[in-house]
Amino acid sequence: MSEDFNIKISVRNGRLLKAIRARYDSVADLARKCHLHQTRVNSLVTMTVKPFNKNGWTNLALDVAAMVGKEPEYLWPASLRELKLARSTSETERGKSQGSSPATHT
Repeated sequence: MSEDFNIKISVRNGRLLKAIRARYDSVADLARKCHLHQTRVNSLVTMTVKPFNKNGWTNLALDVAAMVGKEPEYLWPASLRELKLARSTSETERGKSQGSSPATHT
């Protein structure tokens, strides 16, 4: 049956997420400790908002970069700087008969 499995894929900024995890327990932890809105920080992680605009780096991008101890240019190289995703996730329904079983991770 096609509703046996629901697969969700998330696209996130790996450099930023790694830098956050090196200093904080999570995106929420960084936001809490730095007095930032978690949804705004998460929008940088999920690339649904650009860290750069016509005036240069956004204040949010500069604040987050400072909090993780990295230069904005490292967290958002030129290839990611202008990228803005409409959605950072995608889902599909798969049934057991539609291919091999999904891998399990523990």
